[in-house]
Amino acid sequence: MDERNDGLLRGSREGRIDQTLALAESPWSVDTLLGLHVALLDHAEEVRAAAMSTLMEIAGKNPTPVSVSPLDVLGPYMFSFTVASGVVPQVFRLLVKIGTPRPSAS
Repeated sequence: MDERNDGLLRGSREGRIDQTLALAESPWSVDTLLGLHVALLDHAEEVRAAAMSTLMEIAGKNPTPVSVSPLDVLGPYMFSFTVASGVVPQVFRLLVKIGTPRPSAS
């Protein structure tokens, strides 16, 4: 999904609806869940209704539940903050402190 720095969807209302409906074809994952959550917070009722429709379509497929940890949510959102906020260094310090594994080089 095309997100602004504040985590909300950008573009026209029709574009936001299309992005939300397209999530029905995505595999059920933390990213899909977060994308639908963003759409459910949209100011336009039509976008929120598209999110509900997409959720119902995904639910009909009966996907395996996803487990979500705080780390799954930290990653996608940490870079939406300004340098002045100090959030990114705090997140990196936390990741080092708890010993998260380094990503493997591909």
